[in-house]
Amino acid sequence: MPGNGPHRLEFVGKTPWIFMVLVVLLIINSLAGIVFLPAYEHFAHRTISYDSHFLEIEFGLLMLLGLVLIIYRKNVRYVNRSADRR
Repeated sequence: MPGNGPHRLEFVGKTPWIFMVLVVLLIINSLAGIVFLPAYEHFAHRTISYDSHFLEIEFGLLMLLGLVLIIYRKNVRYVNRSADRR
């Protein structure tokens, strides 16, 4: 199950609202890519559409999430859960 690995980053205290907004946008973009890309490929014949920018948007959002983690690095802690399983 995703998120159950031995390594985890978590915020100390309250999660910043900008992080949650970016996560929601990333989920929406991912779901839109899964749902709409096959339809766009069928109807779009070498035109600029969502599928040509899907990966750029996806990696841009991931970059912004990383930037938020760097900006709020004082409030982020690393939890090594493999040590807890021993």
